[in-house]
Amino acid sequence: MDQQLKQLAKLIDEADKLADKIMQASGGMQVVERNVERMKACIKMMRVGIVDPVELG
Repeated sequence: MDQQLKQLAKLIDEADKLADKIMQASGGMQVVERNVERMKACIKMMRVGIVDPVELG
């Protein structure tokens, strides 16, 4: 399971880097920038869930 979490964390980091590249390539298109900001917020929540998981309920 530890190996699976490491792989998941690696993929989340790659998604974050890809979001940065999308932002740079957007050329100032506000709709793209807003969506990338939302995407990065989701990526951050996923990262927190992997590093410090919280049980709900």
